[in-house]
Amino acid sequence: MGLLSGLLGYASEINVDELEQEFSSILIEGEEIERAYKLIRDLVVFTSILCESNRRHRTN
Repeated sequence: MGLLSGLLGYASEINVDELEQEFSSILIEGEEIERAYKLIRDLVVFTSILCESNRRHRTN
């Protein structure tokens, strides 16, 4: 079990539509929230920018 999957074992997934409205001021143009998890008081957010970066890296 990886570190991230171990941490997210105790986290609950959050509705990304609500977060996109809340974080619209810090997301760059074209960036979208893919998934988000709440772990006690912490919030883990995965955005499309990271996903696109990883896809490009894997194809090169």
